Amino acid sequence: PENLVQQLGGYNLDVCLKLGFRKLDGNILQAAKYGVWAYGFNNANTNDAVPAGVWEVIENQPVTGCALLRLKQGGSSEVLYSSFGATNISIKRSLNLSYWKAASFVKRKLQELSLGGTLIPQAAETPDIKALSSPNHKHPGNIAFGAYLLKHYRNKLLTKLGNYFSFQQWRLLYTFKEKGAGAGDLRSYKSIIPPKD
Repeated sequence: PENLVQQLGGYNLDVCLKLGFRKLDGNILQAAKYGVWAYGFNNANTNDAVPAGVWEVIENQPVTGCALLRLKQGGSSEVLYSSFGATNISIKRSLNLSYWKAASFVKRKLQELSLGGTLIPQAAETPDIKALSSPNHKHPGNIAFGAYLLKHYRNKLLTKLGNYFSFQQWRLLYTFKEKGAGAGDLRSYKSIIPPKD
């Protein structure tokens, strides 16, 4: 409502933070000095129809992106800060890592502004921002999610079997050579194997 926008403008806000799922457009986006900020996960366009972090796990993508966005008119946005982390085999764990990472974004940008920085969006053509953009996926269907579950539990089973029949152990190789003699043949090194943990 227009009266709410006017009321917010009277508070002389620096930033409004959108934490819900409804689309925002219109004069509300100018209610604060630096605009309305929102979190974006796995894409740079805050497409709420895309399940955050789900397709990264299903498609076995190496990284999951998260970003702090400033909302613009017409449903678009610009990236103020972005970060990427390794995609976990578990959707829940992968999302949890992204959420904890994103928790500091607002604080970092506000600190930059308080120290005299400016609100410069990241260039949309940079590789990092392209990595935030995913295909126009929607909620995964039964076939896609069923295939993911089969692959997920197969990998867990293979990992458990591998741990049962084998033991991964690091070792230290050493040798004594004259200064400047070079690395030499690896077969000439002696091995120190630590005790099992």
